[in-house]
Amino acid sequence: MIPVILVFSVFLILVVLAVFFWFWWVGPQDQVPPHLAEADLRRLEVQDRIRQTNYQVLAALGLGATFLTTLFQFLVSSQHWSSEFESKAAQERTAQYVEAVKQIDQGAPSSLGGARPPATNESSAASVAAVRTLYLLGTQYPDDYHDQAHTILSSYVRSKTLGKHVLRKSRECRNGFGLTDAAFGELQKQEEKDGTPQDREEGLAGVQSAMSALGDTKFSKFRLHNDGKGCRSARAPGNALKLERAILDNLDLGQLDLSCASMSHSKLRRVSLKGANLSYTDLRNARFADFDIPGTPAAIGTIQDLLYHRAQVFGMKRLF
Repeated sequence: MIPVILVFSVFLILVVLAVFFWFWWVGPQDQVPPHLAEADLRRLEVQDRIRQTNYQVLAALGLGATFLTTLFQFLVSSQHWSSEFESKAAQERTAQYVEAVKQIDQGAPSSLGGARPPATNESSAASVAAVRTLYLLGTQYPDDYHDQAHTILSSYVRSKTLGKHVLRKSRECRNGFGLTDAAFGELQKQEEKDGTPQDREEGLAGVQSAMSALGDTKFSKFRLHNDGKGCRSARAPGNALKLERAILDNLDLGQLDLSCASMSHSKLRRVSLKGANLSYTDLRNARFADFDIPGTPAAIGTIQDLLYHRAQVFGMKRLF
C-alpha cells in the first residue's frame, strides 16, 4: 500500500511542476497583445518597471520590519538575560553574606575571663576570610550590605573583646635596662623557672582584621566619620562605630579612620595608633596606661629606669 501512495505522490508532484513551468512560459505571451505599436510596448515596459520598483519598496519595508522585529527581540532577550544575571549575582552575594556570617565566629574563643587559648590557623583564617567578604560587600554594595556588615563587624569585635582581660607578663615588656649580661642571664633563668612566656601575646587575628575593615576609609565613609566638616556620612542615616568598654589591647590601629566613634572606657594598651584619625572620637575614661601591664617598668618602677623610679623627677614626685 505504501509504495502505491509514494508513486502516486511523485506522479502528482511531477504534474504540478509541469503545469507550473507551462504557465511560466506561456502566461506572459498572452499578456502582451500582438498588434501593439512600439510606443505602447515601451509604455508597458515602463509600467512593468514601476511595478518592479514598487515590489522592491515593499520588499525593503518587509526587510526593515524584519530587522526591527529582530532588534526588538534581541533587546527583550538582552534585558531578560541581564535581569536573570543580576538575580543570580544577587543570590550569590546573599549566599556569600550568609556564609560569612556563619564563618566569622569560627575563630579564636573570646578573651573573657583572662587568658585565652591560642586560635588554630584554620579558625583564624575562616574569621579573616569572613571579615574580608563582609568588607567587600559593604564597600561595593553599600545600599544593600553596608549597614549589616558594619553591625556584624562591630558586634564581633565587642563580643571578642568585652570582659576582664589581664595582660600577661612577657619578656618583651620587662625592664632590662642597665642590666649586665650576667644579671640578664639570671633574670632569664628566673623567668623560665616562673613560666613567663617568651613573647608577648598578640591580638586575635579576626579582631585585628575586623578593626582594619571598620577603620578603612572606603568602608568608614558610609558611616559617621569626620569628613573635614564634622561627623557626617556618605549615605543616610549613617551608623556610628560603638566600641565602648572594648579591650583592644595588642592591636595595630595605625592609619585607620576611627573618627566619630564611641570608645569610652575602652582599653588600648600596647596599641599602635600611628596616623590614626581619632577626631571627634569619644575616649572618655579610655585607658592607654602601660603601667597596667605586669612586669613593665611602668608597673614596677625599677631603679634601672629613672623615668619610673620612686624619686624626684623634674621636681615632681612620681609614684607608681
